Amino acid sequence: MRYYEINAKLHAANCPPAEVARRLKCTRSAVSGVVRGTDKSKRIARFISKVTSTPVAVLWPGRYPELEAFPVRRAA
Repeated sequence: MRYYEINAKLHAANCPPAEVARRLKCTRSAVSGVVRGTDKSKRIARFISKVTSTPVAVLWPGRYPELEAFPVRRAA
C-alpha cells in the first residue's frame, strides 16, 4: 500500500501520524519512516495495523513476515 493511502487510513481513524507518535512516545520521523517504508519498526507497524483495522500484510506486503501470522484486533 502506498504511504498516502496509509496516511488516509490513519486520518480516517482519527489517529494521524503525529497522534501515533504521541501515543507510542516516539518521534514523528520514526512514524513517517515506517509509513513510507524507509524504516522498520514492528511496534509502530503493529499499532498502525490495529488503529486502521488493516492487516500488516496489506499495509506493507512482505515487509513484516513475522507479524503477518497475527490477527488484527481493533485498538481501544
